[in-house]
Amino acid sequence: MRTRFAPWIAALLGALLAGVRMTSFDLPLMIASGDRLLTTGEIPHTNPFHWPNPGFAWLDDKWGFGLLCSGANRVAGGAGLTLLNVVLGAAAGLLLYAVARRRSGAWYASGLAVVGVSVLSYRSMLRAEWISYLGVAWTLLHLDGVVAGDRRRIALVLAAMPIWAACHVYWFLGPVVIVAASIAAPIAAWSWKGAVTGLAAAAAAALSPYGVANVLHPFRILTQQGSTGLSDAIVELRVPFVSGGPFTFFHLLAAIAAAQVLVWTVTSWRGGRRGNAVVSFVLAAVALRYDRNLAFIGVAYVFAAPTAPEGSEERTASWQGWIAVPLVVGHLAGAAWFAPERRAGFGWDERAFPFDLVAAEPVAGKRFANDLSIGSFLDWKAGASFVDGNTHGYPDDHFALYRKALEGSITVHDVDRAFANDGWFLRTSAPHTRVLVVGLLLEGDYAPVAHDAVATLFRPVDDPERADALWKAWLRDVYLPVGRTWFASPDAALASVPGGAAPAKDDTLTWRRLVAASPLHRPFLDGLRAAYDARGETVQAARVWRLARRLD
Repeated sequence: MRTRFAPWIAALLGALLAGVRMTSFDLPLMIASGDRLLTTGEIPHTNPFHWPNPGFAWLDDKWGFGLLCSGANRVAGGAGLTLLNVVLGAAAGLLLYAVARRRSGAWYASGLAVVGVSVLSYRSMLRAEWISYLGVAWTLLHLDGVVAGDRRRIALVLAAMPIWAACHVYWFLGPVVIVAASIAAPIAAWSWKGAVTGLAAAAAAALSPYGVANVLHPFRILTQQGSTGLSDAIVELRVPFVSGGPFTFFHLLAAIAAAQVLVWTVTSWRGGRRGNAVVSFVLAAVALRYDRNLAFIGVAYVFAAPTAPEGSEERTASWQGWIAVPLVVGHLAGAAWFAPERRAGFGWDERAFPFDLVAAEPVAGKRFANDLSIGSFLDWKAGASFVDGNTHGYPDDHFALYRKALEGSITVHDVDRAFANDGWFLRTSAPHTRVLVVGLLLEGDYAPVAHDAVATLFRPVDDPERADALWKAWLRDVYLPVGRTWFASPDAALASVPGGAAPAKDDTLTWRRLVAASPLHRPFLDGLRAAYDARGETVQAARVWRLARRLD
């Protein structure tokens, strides 16, 4: 078979996977950030998107990628965004092939790239992480030359660093892998030119509107992850590793690739290729620990693979490159089944966002409390949010407060008293918002005043009869259909409770009981009652007790 077709297999697959997975919760923030930059011409040094803490010092570590997204959206709307993501996917396939081709035959390299881009597709939505995947692959492509002191290779790597550092915080991986590869050998064989290049690459990140602060920024993010529970919140939202998510083909694919990377890493170390071994270990460690982002396993898989030159060795080794092809087919077949709000077809999918709700209920300039998955959309359409994906853009204790609200250790009224918000804007299909929904129901003065297929807006309603009618209609028509993805059926959920019975269609209290029937809600009710008792709020504690008693 002619080898000229080998690179394009991974490129086409990368483009296809990027197209079917492109819609991301964070994408609206990228567009909003780029729009603001194009309109004002100013790189922000305070967070313009966070209404509870206006003027909070902020470093926009994705401003370059925001410009790309905003430009694509302005030129061609959703089609422009889709094309941008498809191009990035194809570029990833080509770069991974080039990394594998350095030491291997064409078809073996193509097989490795197919596996790599398949694992990478876990995070192939239109997000700033793309630039880090491409940046790492670009660095690995030139790594041998950099360590050997090749000036051309060094220049190519250093020239890419300011661009990478303007788009995503993972830029630090470039300098790390260069320094690691340069000093992994015994001291006598250290590559001083490579080590200096690594340090120069880190310094190049300061060629930014933020200067040295841009170089120090990754360390701040690492610290924040440990102090605020950010990693847990990220895992709650990241398909397929969403909390409680089912085991999928991707878990199997990632497990196979990760195990193979570890085996190849040990083999390289024992074989004296310590630079390769250390770099593979660094990439695997980042994939398994930092943000629990297993997409980097795909890059590590391609880099760590043993040499298979043209000829007989390639034929005997090719199965290692192509072993995951059936799983790739499974990925495409299951794309519309798993997380349908993100994979409803090819390209930009407006159904992942509450455009209809915003059209019916103007939100610009409003102060809504919201869950993390909807924050970026509010940044785009309302101009600001309570929480969004840029958690370094507001104080750590603010994110900790949001986590407490999700856990039920504080009430929605605690949040209201602290921030005087205009209501709550929640993604209806997000399981992690269930505690907030029950809290809004229990407080008594909130009701779902507007909704679409994606999100619901809760606001205070003074008329108890109107509030009851709004809750009843919303629970029947919106919440329960979504709830069927969380438990087998409404009847089954009630049957799991002693004395449970099927709900009467006209009994609002029974509908409320149904909402609370989820096993995850009972600890919340117990904690909520204890919190009210501790504060001496006996009326609220009694309301929770009565609801909990009905469950018993």
